[in-house]
Amino acid sequence: MLSVRASSLGELFDCPARWEARHIRKLRLPRLAAAQLGTAVHAGTALFDQSRLDGSPLSADESAGAVVDALQRPSEDVDWEDTSAAEVERIALPLHGLYCREIAPRQDYVAVEATCESLTFTDIGLTLTGTVDRVRATPDGLGIADIKTGKTAVAADGTVRTQGHAAQIAVYEILAGHAIGRPAWSAQFLIATLNQSGKFSALRYEFQGKEGQDDWGCRAVATELATKELLVGPLITISLAKKEGWYSKKDKNGKETSKWQSMPELMLRYRAAAWFVRAYAPEIAMGLQTVEEVRDALITHTSRKKAILSAFPAARTALSPWNCAALRT
Repeated sequence: MLSVRASSLGELFDCPARWEARHIRKLRLPRLAAAQLGTAVHAGTALFDQSRLDGSPLSADESAGAVVDALQRPSEDVDWEDTSAAEVERIALPLHGLYCREIAPRQDYVAVEATCESLTFTDIGLTLTGTVDRVRATPDGLGIADIKTGKTAVAADGTVRTQGHAAQIAVYEILAGHAIGRPAWSAQFLIATLNQSGKFSALRYEFQGKEGQDDWGCRAVATELATKELLVGPLITISLAKKEGWYSKKDKNGKETSKWQSMPELMLRYRAAAWFVRAYAPEIAMGLQTVEEVRDALITHTSRKKAILSAFPAARTALSPWNCAALRT
Protein backbone atom coordinates (compact mmCIF):
# COMPACT_ATOMS: atom_id res chain seq x y z
CA MET A 1 0.00 0.00 0.00
CA LEU A 2 1.44 3.36 -1.07
CA SER A 3 0.83 6.29 1.28
CA VAL A 4 0.78 9.75 -0.32
CA ARG A 5 0.64 13.03 1.57
CA ALA A 6 -1.58 15.72 0.12
CA SER A 7 1.18 18.31 0.52
CA SER A 8 3.38 16.38 -1.93
CA LEU A 9 0.91 16.32 -4.82
CA GLY A 10 2.02 19.65 -6.25
CA GLU A 11 5.52 18.23 -6.66
CA LEU A 12 4.09 15.05 -8.20
CA PHE A 13 2.41 16.99 -11.01
CA ASP A 14 5.34 19.39 -11.38
CA CYS A 15 8.04 16.71 -11.71
CA PRO A 16 6.99 13.06 -11.33
CA ALA A 17 10.60 11.86 -11.46
CA ARG A 18 11.61 14.09 -8.56
CA TRP A 19 8.51 13.06 -6.62
CA GLU A 20 9.32 9.38 -7.15
CA ALA A 21 12.89 9.88 -6.01
CA ARG A 22 11.84 11.66 -2.83
CA HIS A 23 8.72 9.80 -1.83
CA ILE A 24 9.07 6.31 -3.32
CA ARG A 25 12.81 5.69 -3.47
CA LYS A 26 13.38 7.82 -0.36
CA LEU A 27 16.35 9.66 -1.90
CA ARG A 28 16.85 12.81 0.09
CA LEU A 29 18.64 16.00 -0.81
CA PRO A 30 19.31 18.73 1.73
CA ARG A 31 16.37 21.07 2.21
CA LEU A 32 16.67 24.49 0.62
CA ALA A 33 16.75 27.63 2.73
CA ALA A 34 13.31 28.74 1.48
CA ALA A 35 11.75 25.44 2.54
CA GLN A 36 13.31 25.69 5.98
CA LEU A 37 11.98 29.23 6.26
CA GLY A 38 8.48 27.88 5.75
CA THR A 39 9.06 25.12 8.30
CA ALA A 40 10.25 27.65 10.86
CA VAL A 41 7.28 29.98 10.35
CA HIS A 42 4.92 27.02 10.59
CA ALA A 43 6.53 25.93 13.86
CA GLY A 44 6.29 29.36 15.48
CA THR A 45 2.76 30.15 14.36
CA ALA A 46 1.53 26.67 15.34
CA LEU A 47 2.93 27.14 18.85
CA PHE A 48 1.30 30.58 19.06
CA ASP A 49 -2.12 29.34 17.90
CA GLN A 50 -2.07 26.12 19.92
CA SER A 51 -1.27 28.04 23.10
CA ARG A 52 -4.37 30.15 22.52
CA LEU A 53 -6.50 27.04 22.08
CA ASP A 54 -5.02 25.55 25.24
CA GLY A 55 -6.03 28.62 27.25
CA SER A 56 -2.44 29.63 28.09
CA PRO A 57 -1.62 32.05 25.28
CA LEU A 58 1.98 32.84 24.48
CA SER A 59 3.05 36.18 23.09
CA ALA A 60 4.53 36.53 19.62
CA ASP A 61 7.98 36.93 21.18
CA GLU A 62 7.59 33.85 23.37
CA SER A 63 6.42 31.62 20.52
CA ALA A 64 9.18 32.99 18.27
CA GLY A 65 11.54 30.62 20.08
CA ALA A 66 10.15 27.79 17.92
CA VAL A 67 11.09 29.77 14.80
CA VAL A 68 14.66 30.17 15.99
CA ASP A 69 14.94 26.51 17.02
CA ALA A 70 13.74 25.31 13.60
CA LEU A 71 16.44 27.38 11.91
CA GLN A 72 19.33 26.94 14.31
CA ARG A 73 18.66 23.27 15.05
CA PRO A 74 16.89 21.83 11.97
CA SER A 75 15.74 18.22 12.10
CA GLU A 76 17.34 17.49 8.71
CA ASP A 77 20.19 18.79 6.59
CA VAL A 78 19.67 22.23 5.05
CA ASP A 79 21.54 23.67 2.07
CA TRP A 80 21.74 27.34 2.99
CA GLU A 81 23.29 28.14 -0.43
CA ASP A 82 24.49 31.77 -0.41
CA THR A 83 22.65 32.62 2.82
CA SER A 84 22.78 31.41 6.42
CA ALA A 85 20.46 30.40 9.24
CA ALA A 86 21.00 33.81 10.85
CA GLU A 87 20.01 35.65 7.67
CA VAL A 88 16.90 33.50 7.19
CA GLU A 89 16.02 34.13 10.82
CA ARG A 90 15.97 37.86 10.10
CA ILE A 91 13.26 37.16 7.51
CA ALA A 92 11.31 34.56 9.47
CA LEU A 93 10.88 36.52 12.70
CA PRO A 94 9.09 39.52 11.10
CA LEU A 95 6.82 37.10 9.22
CA HIS A 96 6.02 35.32 12.45
CA GLY A 97 5.29 38.62 14.17
CA LEU A 98 3.10 39.78 11.29
CA TYR A 99 1.03 36.62 11.50
CA CYS A 100 0.64 36.82 15.28
CA ARG A 101 -0.32 40.50 15.26
CA GLU A 102 -2.45 40.86 12.15
CA ILE A 103 -3.69 37.47 10.92
CA ALA A 104 -4.22 35.16 13.90
CA PRO A 105 -6.31 37.62 15.97
CA ARG A 106 -8.90 37.76 13.18
CA GLN A 107 -9.33 33.97 13.13
CA ASP A 108 -11.35 31.66 15.33
CA TYR A 109 -9.35 28.45 15.18
CA VAL A 110 -10.67 25.17 16.53
CA ALA A 111 -7.74 22.95 15.51
CA VAL A 112 -4.03 23.45 14.82
CA GLU A 113 -2.02 21.02 12.66
CA ALA A 114 -5.03 18.69 12.47
CA THR A 115 -4.18 15.31 10.99
CA CYS A 116 -6.96 14.03 8.73
CA GLU A 117 -7.91 10.36 8.73
CA SER A 118 -6.44 8.41 5.82
CA LEU A 119 -8.49 7.51 2.77
CA THR A 120 -7.49 4.15 1.29
CA PHE A 121 -8.17 3.00 -2.28
CA THR A 122 -7.55 -0.73 -1.97
CA ASP A 123 -7.98 -1.47 -5.68
CA ILE A 124 -4.99 0.70 -6.63
CA GLY A 125 -3.04 0.28 -3.41
CA LEU A 126 -3.12 3.97 -2.47
CA THR A 127 -3.67 5.73 0.84
CA LEU A 128 -4.13 9.50 0.92
CA THR A 129 -3.12 11.36 4.07
CA GLY A 130 -2.75 14.99 5.05
CA THR A 131 -2.33 17.45 7.88
CA VAL A 132 -4.34 20.67 7.75
CA ASP A 133 -2.51 23.72 9.08
CA ARG A 134 -5.63 25.15 10.71
CA VAL A 135 -9.35 24.52 11.01
CA ARG A 136 -11.19 27.77 11.68
CA ALA A 137 -14.75 28.58 12.61
CA THR A 138 -16.67 30.81 10.21
CA PRO A 139 -20.32 31.93 10.08
CA ASP A 140 -20.95 29.04 7.66
CA GLY A 141 -19.12 26.38 9.66
CA LEU A 142 -15.48 25.33 9.61
CA GLY A 143 -12.88 26.46 7.08
CA ILE A 144 -9.66 24.73 6.14
CA ALA A 145 -6.75 27.19 6.29
CA ASP A 146 -3.26 26.71 4.86
CA ILE A 147 -0.36 29.03 5.75
CA LYS A 148 1.88 29.94 2.82
CA THR A 149 5.15 31.88 2.74
CA GLY A 150 7.37 33.11 -0.06
CA LYS A 151 7.04 34.99 -3.30
CA THR A 152 5.74 32.00 -5.27
CA ALA A 153 2.82 31.56 -2.86
CA VAL A 154 1.92 35.16 -2.02
CA ALA A 155 1.72 38.00 -4.52
CA ALA A 156 3.06 41.49 -3.84
CA ASP A 157 -0.46 42.74 -3.04
CA GLY A 158 -0.88 40.08 -0.34
CA THR A 159 -3.21 37.78 -2.28
CA VAL A 160 -2.50 34.07 -2.23
CA ARG A 161 -1.70 32.22 -5.43
CA THR A 162 -3.58 28.94 -5.20
CA GLN A 163 -2.51 27.71 -8.65
CA GLY A 164 -0.52 24.53 -8.26
CA HIS A 165 -2.14 23.69 -4.93
CA ALA A 166 -5.45 22.46 -6.37
CA ALA A 167 -4.58 18.78 -5.96
CA GLN A 168 -3.57 19.29 -2.34
CA ILE A 169 -6.75 21.23 -1.61
CA ALA A 170 -8.88 18.65 -3.37
CA VAL A 171 -7.37 15.80 -1.38
CA TYR A 172 -8.15 17.57 1.87
CA GLU A 173 -11.73 17.97 0.69
CA ILE A 174 -11.93 14.32 -0.36
CA LEU A 175 -10.63 13.22 3.04
CA ALA A 176 -13.24 15.33 4.78
CA GLY A 177 -15.92 14.13 2.38
CA HIS A 178 -14.92 10.54 3.09
CA ALA A 179 -15.75 11.12 6.75
CA ILE A 180 -19.36 11.94 5.88
CA GLY A 181 -19.71 8.76 3.88
CA ARG A 182 -18.87 9.93 0.38
CA PRO A 183 -15.77 11.56 -1.13
CA ALA A 184 -16.47 14.88 -2.83
CA TRP A 185 -14.92 17.77 -4.72
CA SER A 186 -15.91 21.37 -4.09
CA ALA A 187 -17.74 23.06 -6.95
CA GLN A 188 -15.05 25.75 -6.92
CA PHE A 189 -12.38 23.11 -7.54
CA LEU A 190 -14.30 21.61 -10.48
CA ILE A 191 -14.81 25.06 -12.03
CA ALA A 192 -11.14 26.00 -11.61
CA THR A 193 -9.95 22.66 -13.01
CA LEU A 194 -12.24 22.91 -16.03
CA ASN A 195 -11.19 26.50 -16.72
CA GLN A 196 -7.49 25.55 -16.52
CA SER A 197 -7.81 22.32 -18.52
CA GLY A 198 -7.06 23.97 -21.87
CA LYS A 199 -10.00 22.14 -23.46
CA PHE A 200 -12.73 24.71 -22.89
CA SER A 201 -13.23 28.42 -22.67
CA ALA A 202 -13.98 29.76 -19.20
CA LEU A 203 -17.41 28.75 -17.94
CA ARG A 204 -20.16 31.31 -18.38
CA TYR A 205 -23.60 31.27 -16.77
CA GLU A 206 -26.91 32.04 -18.44
CA PHE A 207 -29.90 32.82 -16.22
CA GLN A 208 -33.55 32.63 -17.20
CA GLY A 209 -36.89 33.06 -15.48
CA LYS A 210 -37.70 35.58 -12.77
CA GLU A 211 -35.45 35.95 -9.76
CA GLY A 212 -37.18 34.77 -6.61
CA GLN A 213 -39.62 32.55 -8.52
CA ASP A 214 -39.55 28.80 -9.04
CA ASP A 215 -38.75 29.20 -12.75
CA TRP A 216 -35.54 31.13 -11.99
CA GLY A 217 -32.71 29.01 -13.32
CA CYS A 218 -29.15 28.86 -14.54
CA ARG A 219 -27.14 26.82 -17.00
CA ALA A 220 -23.38 26.74 -17.56
CA VAL A 221 -21.99 27.17 -21.07
CA ALA A 222 -18.51 27.02 -22.57
CA THR A 223 -16.85 26.62 -25.95
CA GLU A 224 -14.88 23.49 -26.74
CA LEU A 225 -11.63 24.97 -28.01
CA ALA A 226 -10.73 22.15 -30.40
CA THR A 227 -14.04 22.24 -32.32
CA LYS A 228 -15.30 25.77 -31.47
CA GLU A 229 -18.62 24.13 -30.56
CA LEU A 230 -20.72 25.88 -27.93
CA LEU A 231 -21.54 23.40 -25.18
CA VAL A 232 -24.69 24.05 -23.16
CA GLY A 233 -25.16 22.47 -19.76
CA PRO A 234 -28.38 21.30 -18.10
CA LEU A 235 -30.76 23.92 -16.72
CA ILE A 236 -30.92 24.11 -12.93
CA THR A 237 -33.95 25.89 -11.50
CA ILE A 238 -35.33 26.69 -8.07
CA SER A 239 -38.22 24.39 -8.95
CA LEU A 240 -35.79 21.54 -9.52
CA ALA A 241 -34.03 22.30 -6.24
CA LYS A 242 -37.35 22.04 -4.41
CA LYS A 243 -38.36 18.81 -6.17
CA GLU A 244 -35.01 17.19 -5.41
CA GLY A 245 -35.13 18.22 -1.75
CA TRP A 246 -32.12 20.54 -1.91
CA TYR A 247 -33.99 23.75 -1.14
CA SER A 248 -34.94 23.14 2.49
CA LYS A 249 -32.72 21.60 5.19
CA LYS A 250 -33.41 22.06 8.89
CA ASP A 251 -31.32 21.25 11.93
CA LYS A 252 -32.60 19.43 15.00
CA ASN A 253 -34.01 22.70 16.36
CA GLY A 254 -36.01 23.38 13.21
CA LYS A 255 -33.71 26.15 11.98
CA GLU A 256 -33.37 26.44 8.21
CA THR A 257 -29.78 25.70 7.14
CA SER A 258 -30.02 25.33 3.36
CA LYS A 259 -27.80 27.69 1.39
CA TRP A 260 -30.33 27.48 -1.44
CA GLN A 261 -32.42 29.97 0.53
CA SER A 262 -29.61 32.21 1.80
CA MET A 263 -27.56 32.36 -1.43
CA PRO A 264 -29.66 30.92 -4.27
CA GLU A 265 -27.75 32.55 -7.14
CA LEU A 266 -24.44 31.06 -6.03
CA MET A 267 -25.98 27.63 -5.50
CA LEU A 268 -27.57 27.74 -8.97
CA ARG A 269 -24.15 28.54 -10.46
CA TYR A 270 -22.39 25.80 -8.49
CA ARG A 271 -24.93 23.12 -9.40
CA ALA A 272 -25.02 24.19 -13.05
CA ALA A 273 -21.21 24.01 -13.20
CA ALA A 274 -21.12 20.58 -11.56
CA TRP A 275 -23.65 19.18 -14.01
CA PHE A 276 -21.79 20.73 -16.95
CA VAL A 277 -18.57 19.04 -15.86
CA ARG A 278 -20.38 15.75 -15.41
CA ALA A 279 -21.85 16.02 -18.91
CA TYR A 280 -18.83 17.25 -20.89
CA ALA A 281 -15.72 16.53 -18.81
CA PRO A 282 -16.51 13.55 -16.54
CA GLU A 283 -12.80 12.75 -16.23
CA ILE A 284 -12.42 15.85 -14.04
CA ALA A 285 -15.02 14.81 -11.47
CA MET A 286 -14.10 11.10 -11.71
CA GLY A 287 -17.66 10.18 -10.76
CA LEU A 288 -17.55 12.04 -7.45
CA GLN A 289 -20.21 14.47 -6.31
CA THR A 290 -19.43 18.00 -5.19
CA VAL A 291 -19.36 18.95 -1.54
CA GLU A 292 -22.49 21.01 -2.13
CA GLU A 293 -24.32 18.01 -3.61
CA VAL A 294 -23.26 15.79 -0.74
CA ARG A 295 -24.52 18.36 1.76
CA ASP A 296 -27.87 18.63 -0.01
CA ALA A 297 -28.29 14.86 -0.06
CA LEU A 298 -26.79 13.71 3.22
CA ILE A 299 -25.98 16.31 5.82
CA THR A 300 -28.10 16.75 8.93
CA HIS A 301 -27.07 18.48 12.12
CA THR A 302 -26.09 15.17 13.72
CA SER A 303 -24.28 13.61 10.76
CA ARG A 304 -22.36 16.86 10.09
CA LYS A 305 -21.06 16.96 13.64
CA LYS A 306 -20.04 13.31 13.54
CA ALA A 307 -18.36 13.85 10.18
CA ILE A 308 -16.16 16.65 11.41
CA LEU A 309 -15.26 14.91 14.62
CA SER A 310 -14.16 11.98 12.48
CA ALA A 311 -12.17 14.05 9.99
CA PHE A 312 -10.70 16.54 12.45
CA PRO A 313 -10.79 15.33 16.06
CA ALA A 314 -10.43 18.84 17.52
CA ALA A 315 -13.11 20.42 15.35
CA ARG A 316 -16.69 20.98 16.45
CA THR A 317 -19.23 21.93 13.80
CA ALA A 318 -19.22 21.86 9.98
CA LEU A 319 -17.26 22.00 6.73
CA SER A 320 -16.79 25.14 4.65
CA PRO A 321 -14.35 26.36 1.95
CA TRP A 322 -10.56 26.19 2.10
CA ASN A 323 -8.67 29.42 2.69
CA CYS A 324 -5.10 30.69 2.89
CA ALA A 325 -3.36 32.92 5.37
CA ALA A 326 -0.99 35.10 3.38
CA LEU A 327 2.57 35.78 4.49
CA ARG A 328 5.18 37.26 2.20
CA THR A 329 8.96 37.45 2.42
